[in-house]
Amino acid sequence: MKKDTMKAALVLALMVCLVGSLFAAGQKEGATVAAPQEVVTLEWWTWDSEEYDEASQRALVKEFEKTHPNIKINMTLLPTKGFETKMTTALGAGVGGPDVAFFSVASWFPKALVLDDYIARDKFDIGMYYKGFWDTKTQFNGKTIGLPLGVGASLVMFNKDLFDAAGVAYPTNDWTTEEYLEIAKKVANPAKKIWGAEILTRPFRAIWYNYGPNARLYSPDSKTVEGYLNSPESLAAYEWFYDLMRSGATPTVSDMSTLSTENTGPIDLFMANRLAMA
Repeated sequence: MKKDTMKAALVLALMVCLVGSLFAAGQKEGATVAAPQEVVTLEWWTWDSEEYDEASQRALVKEFEKTHPNIKINMTLLPTKGFETKMTTALGAGVGGPDVAFFSVASWFPKALVLDDYIARDKFDIGMYYKGFWDTKTQFNGKTIGLPLGVGASLVMFNKDLFDAAGVAYPTNDWTTEEYLEIAKKVANPAKKIWGAEILTRPFRAIWYNYGPNARLYSPDSKTVEGYLNSPESLAAYEWFYDLMRSGATPTVSDMSTLSTENTGPIDLFMANRLAMA
């Protein structure tokens, strides 16, 4: 699939990919390298949420310990609300923090262990990951500080009945962002409360990847936005989303609230033949 296709954009918009976070190893003061057969215990702080349920994470720990018998994982489940505060406090104190944790706040990055030597030593294949994601989500100051824990496949669904009713041809595998926008407008029928596309609540995940390496929020060291947030590629991304929202092809926040679907996402609208693409 070509990089500039709409499918690539939407895959990245919806893929789990740690919800934009990193799975990073913390670097504790005074830590020493264990002898090959010495049993060590690592503290892992993770989220307790519907997306990252306890059972699946316990299964990960069990599988890891099975293949690494000299390593024990002490997994601590923490609610997503308050996780950031607890991590920041522990990192600031320099004690009581985890060895491994989800990283999602830029101020934590300098505390992370650089992993490049380990990646080279173990011949870890980073080619399995989408380059745009790897470059923007695992790197800090040109060094790798985290690894994705998992990648979830995503797709764009389209409602054949609504396409047929509007007389619009089905999308092809090589459609572009521009074609997505035009199709959404053609299928939409605002008077009947039928929309062509959903509200994309996290557009930066899709479009900034799709518009190339210069379409980023900030510099690789996370300190500069000038020249990145307002780069031609990023501005093109903004304009695309602005055009989509202004076209009337998507439901408004008010529409979602009125239909009581603001908390259930677009699937209810899609199943009710009110949304052509989800």
